[in-house]
Amino acid sequence: MDGFHTGFTATTLALAERAGIPVHWALLGAPPEGALTDVQVSSPTGLSAPRDGEAWASRLRQKARELARSMPR
Repeated sequence: MDGFHTGFTATTLALAERAGIPVHWALLGAPPEGALTDVQVSSPTGLSAPRDGEAWASRLRQKARELARSMPR
């Protein structure tokens, strides 16, 4: 199931960049800085990203780039 979520998120990020919406890649794997409101978080970690946030963010960024290259312009 993680692959599905990662693929969906990578597609969303690739489409956002294509639409000119800024994506703050540096914040993607970082733990949240303040209180979480109106977001879904993981119950084991309490974070919106997996425990290995930096590795996950790196894989997600790579997947988003691959998807963006394969999308028609």
